[in-house]
Amino acid sequence: MDSGTNRKFGRTGLGLTLVKKLVEMHNGKYGLKVNLVKGVDLHLEIQENRID
Repeated sequence: MDSGTNRKFGRTGLGLTLVKKLVEMHNGKYGLKVNLVKGVDLHLEIQENRID
């Protein structure tokens, strides 16, 4: 991951990969909606599990 943008802003590109893995570990759902003008919307759905 050595694109110009990554070098310029110090990004690794691992953020969405980590989010995806965490959501999957919790049997959740995720999605991306790309808008070329506004950017990207990230949608997450994770169920809450309480231990009483």
